[in-house]
Amino acid sequence: MQFLVKMNSNYYSTFNSFTRTSQSDRATSWKIPDYTVMDLNAAYDLPFGLGGLKPSLFLHMFNLTDEKYIPQAVDNSKYNAWDGDHDADDAEVFFGLPMRWSAGISINF
Repeated sequence: MQFLVKMNSNYYSTFNSFTRTSQSDRATSWKIPDYTVMDLNAAYDLPFGLGGLKPSLFLHMFNLTDEKYIPQAVDNSKYNAWDGDHDADDAEVFFGLPMRWSAGISINF
């Protein structure tokens, strides 16, 4: 079994330095909110074999707590910026995937 915790903090949205043409525009890009995502990977070897084949069950669960998070953003998006002052209403955000899982049987030979 494997339990993973991925934490992200102090991450800022990306920006294009060529679009900042005003010398007075010295504000930092929008800071993405900190987040933590947990994943679980588990496997169980079945106690029997099938003619040299060894079956096992597996389960993978990603984003166990169904955290709503933003792993990437673009500062002052040319498509979505509201007032151009490098805060949340000017960022084009990309949300992380919700909780998802996969399970199955693997056969080793």
